[in-house]
Amino acid sequence: MSQGEETTGGKGYTVRRLEPAEYPAWDTLVWESPAGTLFQTSWWLEALCRLTGAQLEIVGCFDKKGALWGGCALYARQTGPWKRALFPPACPYNGMAVRRRDTPNYRRQMVHTLEVTEALAAYLEEHYSETLLAHRYELADVRSMSWRGWETALRYTYEGETAELKQLLRVTTRTRRQKFERAQELGYTCQAEDDITAFLPLYRATYSRHGLDTPLNPSQVEAMYRLARERQAARLFITHSPAGEPVSGMIILMDPHRCYTWLFANHPAHLREGVPTFTVLSTIAALAGLVRVVDHASANFPQLHRSVLEEGGILKPVLVTHHNRSRLLQCIHEMGFILGGEHAR
Repeated sequence: MSQGEETTGGKGYTVRRLEPAEYPAWDTLVWESPAGTLFQTSWWLEALCRLTGAQLEIVGCFDKKGALWGGCALYARQTGPWKRALFPPACPYNGMAVRRRDTPNYRRQMVHTLEVTEALAAYLEEHYSETLLAHRYELADVRSMSWRGWETALRYTYEGETAELKQLLRVTTRTRRQKFERAQELGYTCQAEDDITAFLPLYRATYSRHGLDTPLNPSQVEAMYRLARERQAARLFITHSPAGEPVSGMIILMDPHRCYTWLFANHPAHLREGVPTFTVLSTIAALAGLVRVVDHASANFPQLHRSVLEEGGILKPVLVTHHNRSRLLQCIHEMGFILGGEHAR
């Protein structure tokens, strides 16, 4: 690796791009970091980049002894003269992961996080025209970036706990309990399945009903689901009508920390029967023996916010940091253009 691909921080940290042979070490760090998620693992992003034509670049922060203390896995694209690290499609998080020091001293932990994230920020500023990162709320301190001139924005997610169905129905609102009971009385059933092809038409119909493009096309969703399923990191739940027709579905992704409601889709003709509520509550109840925490990965649209809040979710902040060193690129953003078809702003 050339010297120009490394940045040495003032505290003795060296930041560089990882070689593929080092990816297992990165994945271990992701699981050990409180802010690490499945969406930051090499295997997830490597497959996603291959399907969407992007480039995976994992940046690591090492101390003088060569120990890896932090980093970020980047979804990189070349847009004209600009190299940009963007939000990966259908991924709620792509932020920094930092391994905690083995000390109960709060001050040392705080300084450690600031030093590692500052060293990473310096590298990203030098090597990328634009960088967008959404950090899990466990990485609550992004001052090292804001002090360097990065823009900071705030998004949210809801986090809840799995529980048996009786408990979920007890804590949800009366309206949602009535919707669940209506679907149940009409004869709808929800269970774990592995036929992703039953989910894909629902996925297309859901986005089409709202006049939106799907973040991933159906074949890409199928490929990512099958990859995660092979790694025991995905579960698919399908709700069937009394006639046996697939009418609702949810894909759950799981990592050692929690699970995520990744994709949720419904047939528009069955919404009034309470099918969406029935699917969500049935799925969360089925997960009770597998995981404890559910990240609903949604809170930023009014309808989704109300739905998850009524299920007992707890609001959590998601800090988004953005750096742009190109004035021309900034002007293009301000004029309202989106480059490369990605979620640039």
